[in-house]
Amino acid sequence: MRRWWARRQPSSLPLVPGRLRKVTSQLEGGLGRLQRRRDVPVVDVDDDPEAAPLPSLATDPADEALRRLDDGEAPPVDMRDDIQLVELFAAIDPVPMLPLTAPYEIGLGVVVRRLARVSDQDLALDANVRRVLRLLGDRLSVSAGPDGISVRGLVRTRHTPWSKVQRLTFTSRYDQVKGQLVAQVADDVAARLLPVPVPGLTWLIGRIVGGVGNLYERRNLTPEELETLRAGLGHSLVAIQRRGMDIELAGALRLLMFFSIGLSTALKSEAAARGIAVEGLNS
Repeated sequence: MRRWWARRQPSSLPLVPGRLRKVTSQLEGGLGRLQRRRDVPVVDVDDDPEAAPLPSLATDPADEALRRLDDGEAPPVDMRDDIQLVELFAAIDPVPMLPLTAPYEIGLGVVVRRLARVSDQDLALDANVRRVLRLLGDRLSVSAGPDGISVRGLVRTRHTPWSKVQRLTFTSRYDQVKGQLVAQVADDVAARLLPVPVPGLTWLIGRIVGGVGNLYERRNLTPEELETLRAGLGHSLVAIQRRGMDIELAGALRLLMFFSIGLSTALKSEAAARGIAVEGLNS
């Protein structure tokens, strides 16, 4: 199968693992050994510009095998030949009942499990994938509900009440697909992993986004079909402007919102109901 990222620029994915490996090796001396704390839950903090740090991620000698995966190629997950891009996104994150009456969330584990609905393989059955998700726990998720928006990253979580949200910024999913999101996300992940490296995460993200890219490349779409695809894929959240520190969704968090047609629709609806500004929908 032809790999989607074969035409990307020299500064993209093939260089990311090397850069990440060099930086993380420099950090290891200062970080010291992280203690095993997999049983410690993540606790949301209120709308604090600094945001309380989350419990340390666990490490294990066996994680070295996951680091080696980051050094090599990430084979794209094989999407079904009969699936369309719009169907793929709808299967991964269907639109919830609106208005929201309870928190609605999308996380990396949800994306991995639901990809089995539209692919020829179930990533959740891969032992290495399960180990990466166990390391992450309930990190890397975005949720919205009647009381506000919560963004859970690798090292901190922020909850912002709707009363403190000033603007939501979206961008076109179609433009992200055409712009080789796999390279952008890989670079973002490398930057965001500096505080607490997560072995295997770059490899897992490469598999997911590469599969979407291959699916797009297999379609010989006419200009009319491309315009229909642009409208059907809609827009994904990339930033939250709020009172205090703004939140930029980059790396794995941007990937989550890229897949989140349901949550993105809910966010636009909740913002409109509260008179909150929304930008980027005309792209």
